[in-house]
Amino acid sequence: MKNPLCWTEGPLSIRCIRAVGREPRFAYYVAVPRQWDDRTVPDGERLATDHTMLLSIDTSGLAGSIALTRAGILLGECSLAQAGRRHARTLVAEIANLFREHSLTSANCTGIAVSVGPGSFTGLRVGVVCAKTFAYATGCPLTAVDTLEAIAQGCPPDIESVAVIDLAQQGELFVGTYRRTADRWQREGEITIQPAEHWATVRPDGLRVVGPGLGRLRGHLFPEAVCLPPVYDIPQARHVATIGTRQLLAGKTVDCWSLEPFYLRRSAAEEKAGVKVV
Repeated sequence: MKNPLCWTEGPLSIRCIRAVGREPRFAYYVAVPRQWDDRTVPDGERLATDHTMLLSIDTSGLAGSIALTRAGILLGECSLAQAGRRHARTLVAEIANLFREHSLTSANCTGIAVSVGPGSFTGLRVGVVCAKTFAYATGCPLTAVDTLEAIAQGCPPDIESVAVIDLAQQGELFVGTYRRTADRWQREGEITIQPAEHWATVRPDGLRVVGPGLGRLRGHLFPEAVCLPPVYDIPQARHVATIGTRQLLAGKTVDCWSLEPFYLRRSAAEEKAGVKVV
């Protein structure tokens, strides 16, 4: 098939540039496409049953990362600079570098997994929109990964159940409880928002705690004995990849137009303005 051209730019538009030959083929976005000149995908459009090469993205917190896996085996992972989590162009450049380091291009990609939250409002937005744009430009299937589950995925093998927490502003926490079943983690109930001090007192006995929300709460609200080591607190793209591979093989894909970050609550500015979470 011929290579895609670029979509017309306008007030609400997207520009997609895909190089040919050995150069990586990527897209960066402005907003949403209004019209386009041509839209094709490479020969052998990606199918939901073939995920030998997966790009995974996590921009949910202070330390974002991206990873490439082939048939579930990690090829490479790199941490993102702060700019990469806040600016789409920088994130796209880092993805291009990761492909290049492994002598690959986006044409080799057969699936995309992205961490969708809860987490940083700005970081999640950049990561999700980048993943959506990449999926549309390449024709790869896209899957959305629960950020807190990705953190649980990285826990030591002797941990059977864990509460994953992250800061939710105003002295509150996002809380998700996960239990290991065979080779995966299952969430028990819904992710909730809890007052930090209250939840620390009602936490079930023996339930270990992990996640970015610990921070200064470690050893204060939560005794060190119940906290996993800090190295497990941060989500990593390699764990997003593990979950994403499983989801894609099960046919659990999302539409690249309708996917939105899982914020669970409004930002402070939106709460002040009275904006509702949809």
